[in-house]
Amino acid sequence: MATLQFDLVVEGIDSSTFVVREFTGNESVSASVSDLGGSYSGFRYCVDIASRQHTIVAEDIIDKRVMLTVKRNGEPVQKTHGIVRRFDKGDTGHSYTFYSLVIAPSLERLSLRQNSRIFQQKTTQEIVSLLLSEMGIEDYAFSLKNELVQREFCVQYRETDLDFVHRLIAEEGISYYFTHDDAKHTLIFNDASETIEKLATPISYNAKAGGNADSPYISSWETSKRVEVNQASLTDYSFKKPSYSLAQTQSSETGESVSRAYQHYDYPGRYKSDDAGKLISQVRLEYLRRQGHTANGKSDQALIRAGAKFDLCDHLDAEMNRVWVAVRVLHQGKQPQALEEEAGSGATTYSNEFVAIPGDKNWQSEPQNKPLVDGPMIATVVGPEGEEIFCDEHGRVKLHFPWDRYSNGDENSSCWVRVAQGWAGSQYGMMAIPRIGHEVIVEFLNGDPDQPIITGRTYHATNTPPYSLPDNKTRTVLRTESHQGVGFNELSFEDQADEEQIYVHAQKDMQKLVQNDDTIHVKNDLHSTIENDVYERVGRNSHSTIDGEQRSTVTGNQSLIVDGSLQLMSGSVWVNDSGSEIHIKSGNKVVLEAGSEITVKAAGSFLKVDPAGVHLVGGGVNLNSGGSPGSGSGFSGLLAEQPMALVPNTLSLYEEPSNAEASLESATENVITDLEPSNSPVPFSNQGGSTTSNTMSTDEGAASTSSSQDGSEDNEELTEESQRLKSSLLKQSVTLDKLANRESGSYKKGAKGEEVEYIQQALIKLGFDLGTAGADGDFGSMTEKQVKLFQGSYEPSYSTHLAYEVGAVDGIVGQGTILGLDEALVDGWVYDELSDETEFRIRAFMRMLRVGEGTIGQKGYETLFGGSSFREDHGRDWSDHPRIHMPFGSTTSTAAGAYQVMGYVWDDERIAKKRKEYGIDDFSPYNQDRFALILLKHKRRSAWPYLLNGEIEKSLTLTKGTKGYAYEWASLPPGVYGQPSKTMDEALSLYEEYYQQEKSGESDLAIMLGDIKEFLQ
Repeated sequence: MATLQFDLVVEGIDSSTFVVREFTGNESVSASVSDLGGSYSGFRYCVDIASRQHTIVAEDIIDKRVMLTVKRNGEPVQKTHGIVRRFDKGDTGHSYTFYSLVIAPSLERLSLRQNSRIFQQKTTQEIVSLLLSEMGIEDYAFSLKNELVQREFCVQYRETDLDFVHRLIAEEGISYYFTHDDAKHTLIFNDASETIEKLATPISYNAKAGGNADSPYISSWETSKRVEVNQASLTDYSFKKPSYSLAQTQSSETGESVSRAYQHYDYPGRYKSDDAGKLISQVRLEYLRRQGHTANGKSDQALIRAGAKFDLCDHLDAEMNRVWVAVRVLHQGKQPQALEEEAGSGATTYSNEFVAIPGDKNWQSEPQNKPLVDGPMIATVVGPEGEEIFCDEHGRVKLHFPWDRYSNGDENSSCWVRVAQGWAGSQYGMMAIPRIGHEVIVEFLNGDPDQPIITGRTYHATNTPPYSLPDNKTRTVLRTESHQGVGFNELSFEDQADEEQIYVHAQKDMQKLVQNDDTIHVKNDLHSTIENDVYERVGRNSHSTIDGEQRSTVTGNQSLIVDGSLQLMSGSVWVNDSGSEIHIKSGNKVVLEAGSEITVKAAGSFLKVDPAGVHLVGGGVNLNSGGSPGSGSGFSGLLAEQPMALVPNTLSLYEEPSNAEASLESATENVITDLEPSNSPVPFSNQGGSTTSNTMSTDEGAASTSSSQDGSEDNEELTEESQRLKSSLLKQSVTLDKLANRESGSYKKGAKGEEVEYIQQALIKLGFDLGTAGADGDFGSMTEKQVKLFQGSYEPSYSTHLAYEVGAVDGIVGQGTILGLDEALVDGWVYDELSDETEFRIRAFMRMLRVGEGTIGQKGYETLFGGSSFREDHGRDWSDHPRIHMPFGSTTSTAAGAYQVMGYVWDDERIAKKRKEYGIDDFSPYNQDRFALILLKHKRRSAWPYLLNGEIEKSLTLTKGTKGYAYEWASLPPGVYGQPSKTMDEALSLYEEYYQQEKSGESDLAIMLGDIKEFLQ
């Protein structure tokens, strides 16, 4: 007969102080509720003890480490290590005072702190580890099968650290249990039963009475199966992919004879990617089915604990003899002979009751309700020091919440937060970006603290309205503030009776475009004050009707040039009073006609013609007596200068998103960024001309003050400031410059003339082949083909023109194409059909890059950050990017492969579209090389022509605000991030060495010679 003994030792208390009378212990995988009520986290033991010391106080016991040991035949068979969560003092008997205490894991200390805080770009493992370390808990480990993704924005909101941890791990399908030894209890986080270590010895089932009491066994075994949900379907929404369905459905592979689907459907699933959706929906299904197949047992085997995996043996039903995992255990022990006065009360006993699941099933934690934000809250817009406006390509801003005690109130205080606008359509609507320091009203989608959205703006004591209140309570105002300057634009409405007014203030320029009619009806006076010049151009006719007087005062000269006839009619008197001279000249004849009298008078003499005759009076009348006629000054009037062209507001149509700079995560300090940002366009810049220059000629067919009398169009010279086109070739043509401003028609097949010849010359200079005809001014099939080649191969650098697109590959030269041709000429861009020579250059560059990344040779294709292999060390294959998070300082890196591509770059929506376009469907060495070509050609497109031309140093650095390949991979010189692995001379020397090797047929690239040319064309 085996002998049992229970011992209990408390930290700092002599080991002989307490004797154990009895105990009850509840254990579970993750948090649970005990049979007696009350929740616990992993385990909770209630122990009744006694001591000969009658003055033990709780302060010496609570929150101290404690060990409860079950010994069988003098050997420890079960150890329970924890902290004293509660200590009670009871009655005092003949020799002993009775006490009781509760043993709990140190994890429960997290229940004693409630907080609100923000975590960004951290995995669940990183967040949990931080919370444990803050509570001084170091004995924990993660045994995970699934890769944890970084959470962009994760909020602990008015919940205890423990509730927060339980919520996060349940979302990721992670449960936990504890292991115990003499000095500690270790918290094990686990997401798959298959990774749990199994007990070394199977446990026997023996239901017969009188079994061998010296060998622990299971005395009762009952199994249960029941119909459960067999399908979980979740969905969610991402504004970045509004039309993409994120629906995920997971079905169970059950042996149940169930003919119908019992589906659990929920929204939102709280995920933003397919991979996350698959995991979350699978975890949800496993939780809903966790009671579908269970076993209930009773035993005296002390090794059966929550999280223990064991083999059952000796059951008459062979199906029962398999691997099981205990998920809940109730331990009970009684030791009545511990006290002398109760020595005859019976033997020491130990037993347990447990619930187990099959070893191939996962036990999922019960999902925790996410705290809901119960209404809007106030936040402040924040950003980098020195900035006034800080937003991303979606118009999102960063926020600081009043309850956030941990952030510095800068650009790192939150994720990017969307801003509700008054109207939002496809490239139309309203856009007003909240500025740094503004107070905003924030709500949360579905009450989720992880999904803030700005729904309103508010003034406060220091951010005050534009006009004082309530003095101006009748004024409705839209006023902006000049960015990095002093001033404002304003549109306001005054609604006070008899004082109604609409007020418009433009701090600098004001432009108005009316596609059809503009009608103004002023019922009283119109006052207009222009402090400088007025330029006006009427395309056809100008009509003016004045019912009263017209008065005009010109303090300088006035010129009136009429190409046709000038007719003046006066109903009464026409007086032309000149202080010095009147000169009337006609190329043919001058007729002066009067009804009754004409008088010409000068210097006391006069000529008068009236009904009485012709009267000539003077000091002398000379006929044919010599002399010469007087002469006038002649015409010296000036042509009218043309108004400045309206700059088309194309920003909303063509502006590319501006993306973050490169991340510094890489295997050898590699940098991978999003697509290359364009230079930010400047709204309403004077690209179209200057108010003081003779800029635009008229549209075709329209009257022009600068045309010759026969109607032919002059190609007048433009000033440098007024021209949209900047290349020395194309800026010669005013008509093409008008096309660049959308003021003339496009050119397509069949067009002829001087402008077509300019276009053809541009194509030839850029490397396009127009055959033997060359620039003949005839827009034929060959010209159309080469225009299409240009449209398909050129990507704007925005170094010359700010916001435009080349347009469709249609062979028609419109505004976008002429701007692209002009910019390509200025940049020195040259079309290259990828000769063998250029392919050698590309291949040599790819190999030089891999030296800096530390991934040379065939092994480099499977290298992770830090140097390990995702195939040999992590069991992954070539089917996809491994997305394995390797430690990198305080965070992790997913850099992988020959070019150390980040997981988020591989998955980027725009990059993924390119992968699909080029047929890159796995992460094989061959496709890694092809993917690198996408990065080289499309992400840093400005550098691509220089790489093709062999200008390697320039391709690394570039100028004019554009960034070369050194901004893509930090290992490349000159080390713009301070971490190159080679100097510029060393890198160029390597490039030259590899270039010669490639020419001789020696290479370690997976992509074969000739494949690059085929791939890119």
